[in-house]
Amino acid sequence: MGGSVRAESDDDRMAGSQPVSKNPAPRTPAASQHDEDSGNAPEKKRAPRSSGLTTQTESIGTLSTIKEGTLGIDMWDGSERRFISWLLTELPSESRYATIQNLVRRVMLTQADTSMLKNGNDIPPGKDLLTLRIEKLSEQGDFTSAVKLYTENPGEPYHENLVHAGILAMMYDGQPSLACLEMNALKGRFNGLPAWKNMGAICAHLLSKMDTAETISLSSGASGPPESKIIQQVLEKDNFRYTVKSAKDLAELSPLEKAVLMADGRMDYSQIRKLDIKELDPFTTALLTRDKNLPADARLKLISHAVSLGIQQESDLVNYYKNQAFAFLATDKDSLNEYRNIEDGQRLAWLYQSAKASKTAVLSDVILRALILSKEYGLSALLPFSGFLKDTKPADFPDESAKTAIQLFIASGTEMPASWRQKWANLSFKGNEGLLWHAAYDARLGFSTNKSSYTPAAALDMSQLGRDREQLIRAMYEKLDKGGKLHNYTWSNAYDKEIDLTLGGCYVMPSSGLIDSLENARNDKRLGEVILLSSLALRGVPPENMSAGLLREVLSSLEAVGLTKEARELSQEIVMGLSK
Repeated sequence: MGGSVRAESDDDRMAGSQPVSKNPAPRTPAASQHDEDSGNAPEKKRAPRSSGLTTQTESIGTLSTIKEGTLGIDMWDGSERRFISWLLTELPSESRYATIQNLVRRVMLTQADTSMLKNGNDIPPGKDLLTLRIEKLSEQGDFTSAVKLYTENPGEPYHENLVHAGILAMMYDGQPSLACLEMNALKGRFNGLPAWKNMGAICAHLLSKMDTAETISLSSGASGPPESKIIQQVLEKDNFRYTVKSAKDLAELSPLEKAVLMADGRMDYSQIRKLDIKELDPFTTALLTRDKNLPADARLKLISHAVSLGIQQESDLVNYYKNQAFAFLATDKDSLNEYRNIEDGQRLAWLYQSAKASKTAVLSDVILRALILSKEYGLSALLPFSGFLKDTKPADFPDESAKTAIQLFIASGTEMPASWRQKWANLSFKGNEGLLWHAAYDARLGFSTNKSSYTPAAALDMSQLGRDREQLIRAMYEKLDKGGKLHNYTWSNAYDKEIDLTLGGCYVMPSSGLIDSLENARNDKRLGEVILLSSLALRGVPPENMSAGLLREVLSSLEAVGLTKEARELSQEIVMGLSK
């Protein structure tokens, strides 16, 4: 892609410390309003079907308030419909950075008026932004959000692509009965479509095993021999099991095959030796976290990995920990000794519940055991514990465990008490690890001299990092610490895109056309477009291969549309990634 890939807009729309609309009286799409007695859409009486999709229905979203995380009713103001549709199609299912993944999720779920798009009323059938958003959410593994978005529509789906996306999302979300009821409700309009071919037999099979009075009665010809031999075996052989030995076995399955095998409990994990989680795509990772037949230890590792990618939230971990049942918890030294009897996959859940219930006398001991488990489950698995750290005594933690605690403070954005900052000052680190951690903490906590992990007078010597990493860290401070509260320096080398694009080594830089488009979107404050372009720009760029120029472009763009907090979180992710 060369040159700018879109035209500029003349409308400035969002600025300030958070994405807030400048429009004094934004209109709310009527289709996003709930009926008082609404439940799941397939089970309620639908509005009469319309002849086609309107921008009111297309604008549906589940985020409409600042508290919920909305990006604003005018998120698409000034953007071109065709370009946004292209971006949604090209968007990677997985971002390397959880901050970007979470921002993209908010774009998908924000209630935003699509009539504000250029050519906003020119909606290609089956390629509307509602359908594209539901499809992308499923691709990214956020099945629950995809289902919620689909069921927000009070009227009948207007196109087969929208129906197909919604029903598959329900299957993936572990709601096959809901998917089958929706299919049954719409059989009169979509029964003969190719996507419907196997669903009749699948639904009849699944519902026959459920405690439900609903039946599926499709006209002859809607069903037929399943195209998938695996699904055919599920339907015909009660003793059939699909044996999973590695990630490769899962990769060979289609999305529908995975959903059906899991819904019917046909996955056999007994021969699995080592599941390389990093080989799994976001869709499969999210799907497996819902499989209660998966061993608890492997399931927790998958949930932790999903949180680290941003395809699941910390709240998913909290719910997992809360939902485990235990006969006793660690409330004193004696009961803490029973920790050794807790099964592997339940240890962190037991420690989390114990931390909430324990008295100060054993809290440090509980947290210490949790920190040790980060080597097995990853630091993300400990995020729900971050709130307890401030009540612990640093002196109770050996140096290696204290370092893990500091990483948790940084990753969670939790302000470090003075006692922990003193502990940090007395620790020794290998190479430049400590220096990078200081920079990451500064970024996450907003460059406050009151919260900083070191004394500003003892300025960090970033030259120790080497030229490339020093430039990357300086780019972060230049864009986010504009008051020079922590670093008083002048950046003298203006960013030249052509120079950065021809740098040697392993640097990854997007095409100049993509960067030009990001600049244009930033200048015109096109919020949704900035987020989607940033995600594309960072696709496949690990921290060690990122150029200072690319980081400046992305941070400047996020800050320009009011996402300074997210720019700080992204900086923290990148800098901590350099220390691994």
